Amino acid sequence: MRITLMTIHAKYCHSALAPWLLFAALKERGIQTENTVLEGTIHENETALLDRITATKPDVLGFSCYIWNIEIVLRLAAAVKTYCPDVIIICGGPEAAYNSETLLARNPAVDYVVSEIPEENFSKIISDLLRIDIQKISTSPVSPYNDDYFKTLGRRIIYAQTSTGCPFNCSFCVSSREALRFYDLETSKKTLLRLANANSAVIKLVDRTFNANPERAYELFAFLIDNAPENVCYHMELSAMLLNLKTVEMLKTARDGLFQFEFGIQSTNPLTLQAIYRKQESYDLVQALASMGNIHIHVDLIAGLPYEGLAEFTQSFNTAYGIKAHDLQLGFLKFLHGTDIRKSAESLGYEYNQTPPYEILSSKWLSSAELDYLRKIASALERVHNSGYFTHTVALLDAMFSPLDLYARLADFGITHGISLTSVTEKLYIFMLHFGADRLAARDVLVLDCLETTGFVPKCLAIYDRNLKFEIIKFEKVSPPITGVRRKYALVYTGEMRLVAVEYTKKHPVTGRFELMNG
Repeated sequence: MRITLMTIHAKYCHSALAPWLLFAALKERGIQTENTVLEGTIHENETALLDRITATKPDVLGFSCYIWNIEIVLRLAAAVKTYCPDVIIICGGPEAAYNSETLLARNPAVDYVVSEIPEENFSKIISDLLRIDIQKISTSPVSPYNDDYFKTLGRRIIYAQTSTGCPFNCSFCVSSREALRFYDLETSKKTLLRLANANSAVIKLVDRTFNANPERAYELFAFLIDNAPENVCYHMELSAMLLNLKTVEMLKTARDGLFQFEFGIQSTNPLTLQAIYRKQESYDLVQALASMGNIHIHVDLIAGLPYEGLAEFTQSFNTAYGIKAHDLQLGFLKFLHGTDIRKSAESLGYEYNQTPPYEILSSKWLSSAELDYLRKIASALERVHNSGYFTHTVALLDAMFSPLDLYARLADFGITHGISLTSVTEKLYIFMLHFGADRLAARDVLVLDCLETTGFVPKCLAIYDRNLKFEIIKFEKVSPPITGVRRKYALVYTGEMRLVAVEYTKKHPVTGRFELMNG
């Protein structure tokens, strides 16, 4: 039997994990097949994708289905059946597993849907097709990492897994529907180390809650701190509730950029948290991690959750912003198949888009106009705060406005997606002057941000000063330029006039910025 498993990514930089997991499960259970893994992106020509599939001449074709690819997957499935009517088509992944009845009824090209524990059910389907008995049944997750897997990676993001499922039961998420299972600890250590040497800069853990077992997470953190090579970064999703001081103290010893942590705050409103089956949490330790400077911290909020109108969301936003994470992602409620929030959407008065990604349109707590307003704020937040280009400028702006008010005003000022970095810089300068900032202070923070990121300072920030030449001469006597290394200078005037310089060698692995030198 020839089996082809295909994953269609949102971007080329992503890599597939699910197909290798399913093929490893077949092997562990003694099922012998001829296997092919195909990967593509949603941006590829569909005819070209179809040709790649049919060229493998599969007896069985499987697709991983997600909100970003479900529509193209179903079109390809129908097309494949037209050319290869005898092929068995299997769909898995969250967009299939939690919508199986409807998907099968509306898409006759799809023969089977894999749900629950994918490895078990996929193996059962294949063994039934082959009319053989499964030789080995295991409840432990299998490892997908073999030599063929590593050959496909290149410099793409690597996805890794040390556990499945989630200990929580959030109403907008389906992760808890899969049993919480852990890979063997020592095997996980070896895998994470082997992945670090696979020529990729980022290893993204797909564990829904990496610290679901805090002691186990502590041991893995400690192992990676002691053994991971340079220039590799591990990205994990953590629960603030399960974070402890012992772990935070140990993480202080991690080299800069070894870890990126993501925390799903979602809301801080007590009524909202109760409605979505979450407990109220303290974020003091998350803020402590963010202040350490050696770990990139990302926090998530969701707009549109129950009982959270604009006033309540403003409080959630301002609280989350106060953590001072490197990224604050403002997302919007999605009504995913299999979630409790989707099942109760009508009774809660929600309207949402019926096609992927099933995003909220309005609710009894937020009107469509208010949601559009928050989307503009999210765009301004991405351009200014989350971009990492305006650290000094944001510090000045934070002293002028409360958090949500700041990004609302920036959105009204036209700082949204689709304008160049130079244009954003110029608009920020005009914005600060418009709202009464000191002209030199506004100019200086933007100059510092320009020097530490791109090295390009827009003309609107330029000041002719004959002192610059003399300050550079003095500075270069103490710190001569390095041959082949670009260096930029500027004078800043806030407080006492001083020379600042930047050498464009190596960016900081956490902030992505170059180091500032003072003359």
